[in-house]
Amino acid sequence: MIGVPFFLERPLQFSIVGKTIEGALSLFIQGGHFDIFIHHPENTTYNFTLEDYLNDTMHLNFNVSSTTDIDTWWYTLKNLRKNIILAENVLFVPNTTNLHVLRWENELFVFANISDGQIQNTSVQFFVYVPNSAPILGPINEEFLTCETTSFRYPLNATDIDEDALMFEVTPSNPFFVYPEGFIYPTGLSGGRYTVSYAELVSLILREEHVGNYELNVTVTDNEYSDFASTSIEVIEVNNPPIVANIGTHTVWTQGEDSTFSYQVRVIDSEDGTHLTGDFIYELIFLDPEVDPFFDISEKGYIQVSPNESQVGTYNLRVCVTDEGLDSPPENIDYCIEEYGLGWEPATTCIQNFTLTVTNENRPPEIINYNPGELYLSVLGTDQINFDITKYDPDGTIPDSYWYVDGSLKQYIYGTQNIDRFSYSFGCGVYGTKQVVVNITDGLLNDSLTWEIDVEYVSCDEPPPPLPPPHCLEKWVCEHWDICQKPEPFLDLGLLTEEDILGVRTSCNERGISEENCGFQIRECLDIQMCNNRIPFIQPPPQLRACLFSTDPNCFDKIQNCHSGSCEIGVDCGGPCSVCPTCSDGIQNQGEAGVDCGGPCPWLCPKELPFFQRPFVRYLLIIILLILVVIVIIRLKKIIKIWKEAKKD
Repeated sequence: MIGVPFFLERPLQFSIVGKTIEGALSLFIQGGHFDIFIHHPENTTYNFTLEDYLNDTMHLNFNVSSTTDIDTWWYTLKNLRKNIILAENVLFVPNTTNLHVLRWENELFVFANISDGQIQNTSVQFFVYVPNSAPILGPINEEFLTCETTSFRYPLNATDIDEDALMFEVTPSNPFFVYPEGFIYPTGLSGGRYTVSYAELVSLILREEHVGNYELNVTVTDNEYSDFASTSIEVIEVNNPPIVANIGTHTVWTQGEDSTFSYQVRVIDSEDGTHLTGDFIYELIFLDPEVDPFFDISEKGYIQVSPNESQVGTYNLRVCVTDEGLDSPPENIDYCIEEYGLGWEPATTCIQNFTLTVTNENRPPEIINYNPGELYLSVLGTDQINFDITKYDPDGTIPDSYWYVDGSLKQYIYGTQNIDRFSYSFGCGVYGTKQVVVNITDGLLNDSLTWEIDVEYVSCDEPPPPLPPPHCLEKWVCEHWDICQKPEPFLDLGLLTEEDILGVRTSCNERGISEENCGFQIRECLDIQMCNNRIPFIQPPPQLRACLFSTDPNCFDKIQNCHSGSCEIGVDCGGPCSVCPTCSDGIQNQGEAGVDCGGPCPWLCPKELPFFQRPFVRYLLIIILLILVVIVIIRLKKIIKIWKEAKKD
């Protein structure tokens, strides 16, 4: 029994029995236990109006009690959604205090102590509900100019008082899109109460087929309410410089076979066609100023020369091609000239230098060193393999290099230096024995090297390994979802897999869509950065999803769906249908208390003043009083005049 404590919470008779020679009893009397109770707020949901929220008048009664007299009460109030303390260690008197609360989840901690210093506490969680309000799209220019061969960028923003994730969309899509795709969580604050979400209106590189005017609707939605703005974008045509194919390295003998060098310069131009159909101006330049040119290029871009022994050597050359330009300057072309240096007049393209070696004893080029040093490798599918070679030509030519993977050309390197590098990754889902081959050539003779590579399978579900910088990061944008279709016929055609069908049916089941009405949609997503990474550093958004199938989707079927080339923003509105109601359309709709105010709009309607307090009524009364005063004055003058005349008589 030594050192064993007994705790007695209420009056109690007790005895200690046992045998002892000598003992001692210590008795400590502590104050009695007490409880505290929170009667209000309770563990429930409290509803407020949007007007309460905007006026900052969301208050709850605060009622507590205790089983004994309390010396001091205090509380701490925390908003769990924001993870912030709204009030901390605030003294209060029971049943005389109101709590100022925020929307969403809150937790109230109540503390009390009595005269002997004992402290008790309790807590309650409750939810504050405020109806959803509409997001508001930031200002957008009514019209834009942009130019062919450029990519368009314009920042978008939208505010929301509910702190919702927002989704921006543009209709129609392609060549203009919104980035990022999908719902965007807010990243900023506006006015201390509104959160701001940001996006961009973007395009791919605009080509000749994109020239023209585009009427666009830019929309933002929180999946219940929306806002939109109309804008127009003019894509101005510019003259694109001709594209000239690389000529590469060539060798010609001074006698016998291969003693004539013949070459047609290949040109393609988006306005003027090709070297076969277009009217181009060609120029051949010898880059060494000490060399006397001994051949030229024809008006049609054809080179032909049969050199002699006095012309043995290696010559660095350049070909320039000039197109015709546009027939006339487009309207607003000055914008493209000032912003991008793009115009409508003839443009010239000079290809990178090429070499011609004249020889009377041509010797083959050689690969004299290479990495990896082992020609038989084992790698994971997602590993990046780095290759390099050192090449040499005894005749002074720097050979061109061609890198192939399983017979497919992956990289061409023009001969400007003796060391070439090539990197490659086979990617996830690839396995088996593969070949990487490099061929070098002086235009006549060649050398080659082959690596045999055993590729080990890596699942595409595993994230790709981090790439060493610098690397290109994808920016994915997506077209609108296609019309919802039944999946079974596409399985029979081999366009969907069993795994695709299972995923669609599972998603339908989760969304409460019956198997009879379960459909799927697809869309195309594009990388506006055009990274062309074999293993995307950033994975593309989903391009297949489940949907509610209907036989004739339209703007009157009471279903939010996709048809006519785009998707509805709300049920039977937006996208291919008439625009959805908004807080900026000048119409009292969607439960608004007035025109574009109250209801779901994040601002209140102006309060209506009593009749006699309205400014126009006051002004009217003042005018009436002034008129009456004038009338009275005129009448008085007449009366005085009559009185004076009567007095004279």
